[in-house]
Amino acid sequence: MEKISANLTDFKTALENKLIKAGMFKMSKKEALEKELCIICGEPALAKCTTDAGRKEFFISAYCEPCFDEAFPEE
Repeated sequence: MEKISANLTDFKTALENKLIKAGMFKMSKKEALEKELCIICGEPALAKCTTDAGRKEFFISAYCEPCFDEAFPEE
């Protein structure tokens, strides 16, 4: 089970690095959370989160609420 977890972590890190290089992410998730900046737009994230759900989502995905809503629209 530990090997699967390690492989998943390696995959997520590699994917994140590719998205940064492609210009889709402004920084790593770790850096975004530490600086409280949106990983997508690079702006202060918590100031743009207007709901409790948006603030909680930031600490999961590092997306501000508007970027999250744009990336994952409700159908």
